[in-house]
Amino acid sequence: MFRQVQPDSILVPFQIGVAVGKSTGTAVRRNRIKRIIWEAVRLNQNSLLEAANLADGLLTAMLLYRGRSFDSETITRDTLTALGKLNAGLVKHTLSRKQDET
Repeated sequence: MFRQVQPDSILVPFQIGVAVGKSTGTAVRRNRIKRIIWEAVRLNQNSLLEAANLADGLLTAMLLYRGRSFDSETITRDTLTALGKLNAGLVKHTLSRKQDET
């Protein structure tokens, strides 16, 4: 899920939120998962910058962790998959919007 905001006074091209449910476990475990997700986002922010530039606006997305795995490799892989789907959906949305304008 994503939304676009028109570029009035955008300082950063994208905003990402991360949420981990309480059913995942203790606060220590939830915070560890958030740190792993944030690191995956940080390492792949170039693709998010490209997607935000393509959208000509502010990209705001929320990543919700609902998994049962606590392995950092699995969490990173799943985060990268989610970011890839976000990029693909944004490209598809932008292309269809540009086709509608013509």
